[in-house]
Amino acid sequence: MNKYSIDALLNGLGKQDSVILNHIYDEYYPWVEKHVLNNSGTEDDAGDIFQETLVILYRKRKEGTLQISTSFRNYLIGTAKMLWLKELRRRRRSPVISAEVTDEESLAENMAVEAEEKSRYRLYQKYFIRLAEDCRKILQWFYSKVPLAEIAQRMGYKSENYARKRKFICKEKLIEMIKSDPAFDDD
Repeated sequence: MNKYSIDALLNGLGKQDSVILNHIYDEYYPWVEKHVLNNSGTEDDAGDIFQETLVILYRKRKEGTLQISTSFRNYLIGTAKMLWLKELRRRRRSPVISAEVTDEESLAENMAVEAEEKSRYRLYQKYFIRLAEDCRKILQWFYSKVPLAEIAQRMGYKSENYARKRKFICKEKLIEMIKSDPAFDDD
């Protein structure tokens, strides 16, 4: 499961949040770079394509026309691949088909990963809404990168340590409920 939700990634991109931008770069740039390098490109080309991809995501989000029906990873990489193909056509070069993975294998793998992510997310949601309201608030804020000191203040706790303890208890309760579900598969 990804560290950030699609909305968190897109909001961070829109706000130019350095933590989110670093995460996006660290997590997804290697995929884009590999594709560009395997298809007649250079490291500079990969950097340019990655930047252009982020600009497109930013603009579409700002205009309200961005609709992601797959994982963030698949959408970003798919967009980058289309941009690179467009650039290759402009340069009048043909893309090199990778011997490692065929398009059918890649598609099947992406579909399997997406199905697994959706299944885990549904399981998470099922039990998240069953948590006490204070636990839901604490975990939402924590995963939205709100500092524990601020969570303590918002919840009216006397210390950051107590907020940390409550976050731990809430998280453990959620994990316990999820693991007890027959649909949970820890592979």
